[in-house]
Amino acid sequence: MQFTVQQENSHLRNQNTTLRRRIAELESETGMDTYRQRCKDEAEKQVKELSRELNDRDGTISRQQKSIDKLTASLVRTKEEADRFKEKAEQEASAKTELSKKVNSLNLVLQGKDRKIERLEQENMEMKGQIASLTTQVLELNTKVSELEDANGKMNKELHTNSGNSGTPTSRQRLGAKPPVVNSRTPSDKAPGGQPNHPGHKRCQSVNACGGNVRIVGANDPLWNDPNYIFEGYSIKRSFTPVMVMLEDIYIIPSFRHIVTGAHKQVEHPSDLNNEVSFSPEYKAKVLAANQCLNLSVENVQKLIDIFTHQAGGKPSTGFISELPIEFATKSRDEQAKIYQQLCRVHTLHVDGTVVKVGKRQYNITILVSGGYTMYFFRPMKGKAGVKDTPIEETTAILVHDHDVVYYTYGCNHQECLEHILRYLTRSIEVETALSWAKEAMELLQKMIHAAKEADRKWAEEHPDEIPHSESDIFVEDQEVRKRFSDEIIAEYKRELLEVTQKGLDEYERHPAKTWFKEGYNTCKRMHDDPDYYLLFLSDDRVDATNADAEVKARGVKRKVAVALDFRGLLSIVAYCEGNTVINTYMAERKTTLGNMADIFRRDLTLEDTLCIKKTLVGIYASALESDRNIMKRNQKEMDKLTEQLTGFLEQKAIAQKEYENSQKQRIEPKID
Repeated sequence: MQFTVQQENSHLRNQNTTLRRRIAELESETGMDTYRQRCKDEAEKQVKELSRELNDRDGTISRQQKSIDKLTASLVRTKEEADRFKEKAEQEASAKTELSKKVNSLNLVLQGKDRKIERLEQENMEMKGQIASLTTQVLELNTKVSELEDANGKMNKELHTNSGNSGTPTSRQRLGAKPPVVNSRTPSDKAPGGQPNHPGHKRCQSVNACGGNVRIVGANDPLWNDPNYIFEGYSIKRSFTPVMVMLEDIYIIPSFRHIVTGAHKQVEHPSDLNNEVSFSPEYKAKVLAANQCLNLSVENVQKLIDIFTHQAGGKPSTGFISELPIEFATKSRDEQAKIYQQLCRVHTLHVDGTVVKVGKRQYNITILVSGGYTMYFFRPMKGKAGVKDTPIEETTAILVHDHDVVYYTYGCNHQECLEHILRYLTRSIEVETALSWAKEAMELLQKMIHAAKEADRKWAEEHPDEIPHSESDIFVEDQEVRKRFSDEIIAEYKRELLEVTQKGLDEYERHPAKTWFKEGYNTCKRMHDDPDYYLLFLSDDRVDATNADAEVKARGVKRKVAVALDFRGLLSIVAYCEGNTVINTYMAERKTTLGNMADIFRRDLTLEDTLCIKKTLVGIYASALESDRNIMKRNQKEMDKLTEQLTGFLEQKAIAQKEYENSQKQRIEPKID
């Protein structure tokens, strides 16, 4: 049994009291002082020890009491904290209960949200499919928009493109779409018309008049008797009246019969009189000129003969008129060879080309002009095949052309047609409004052209007895070339041109050229890379700034194409080109064209001439066949490319169809976890 310290202390006190009492009894009983003293000492000793122990115990008790007080205070605090924790635990329990309720409600909400999320996921999948299809549609629409923008740009380009701002000839313009004629001269204060000290332009005088009546007018006029007037002299006035009459020559040719064989034979006579009715060389020349030079159709030539002859008969047939160009081309081989040789040795050669149709196929006609010499060459293809067997291959002349790349491999030098450049610049000014280089380049080129014309005019005034090189002296071995300007002026013009073109290139970096209009950028780039090809006329007076000589000759071919629409065959177009070569040269040389044509028709048709034109025709047929083969190869490559594209489109369509079917299945049967 355990006792507390207080109980032990009280027990010790009681024991001490008992011992004292026992000691007193013993003293009274024994009376022994010694024993009493010893016991007393022992008792005192024990008392001291017990007192010391008691004191120690009291100190311990006080210390324990302090610790007990501390523990009591701590217990109180602990109890208070326990009460607080209990209250907090109760609050937490109630909060937990509420939280559990909220968790339960949130679980219910989450379950609803999960179902909604599943529904939204299904809708999201559907929306992704729709977005994919819409994205495809948007891409297709963007492609269509870009195509439509390009098409719109091209249509605007075609709508506003005319002969004044592009290389389109006037014959190919829409009806009523001809632009107004723009005068590029700088306006001045001078009155319109002829200026002082300028020679007047009089009407041409007759040189080969066939005759006519000479009449004196006003013999009985009152002015003869009027004293206010004095007779000064006569002035001659001429009136031209072209007349075409039908003259019929009758030839009586004796005929004989052999007395043995009975064979008939006529006396020797011209081959043109083999038929009962034939036409004279002059008649053939006039009919051919009407068909070739005036570009009249065969039926209109017949009508013209009827009108001029007052329907006197003798109207040629359509077959006869169609065969005349072939006969004339075959009999004029010598003139063609002479013109060919002359064009091989000229100083400057103008080159141009145009297209014709033969059997609904387009072919090429190359036109060469220098001075009074003109040649037309029919070729099935352009490029080097179009230059083959022409003077361009043999000449060392300066070629003036419209920037056909193939011509740069021939000749000794080149001059670009500035008229075409001005048209491209005009179109660039109309389309590329944000750029300014084209206007500056146009002003610079016009200034150079006008300065060159002014230099030629001054030279003509200073040398009235000499003929300008551009009108004579067209051959290489003629007199030396005259520069229109000094080297310093030419260098200054070149510097200005390079500055303008560099400005244009800088502007194109900031404003790239449109996909449907590259002419402006291409023109600027060419002029910057090769400025000498645009300035050659400044240093050579026998070089023109434009290619007008060849373009004028090409205009007649285009008018013929507009009338004929389609030639009957390659032989007819070859004959047209060769015949026009001779006729145009005669007209440029101011010869009696009809008389010379009639002399050619009087020649006998030799077998060599027939074989020569057949040989030419065989070469043309071979070139046409090669052209057809090349076209077939290009068409086959294009077809293979389109087939590959079609295969890719079909694969994309199959993939898109499969994705669409999967999206439809997901829409009908949605997955719910």
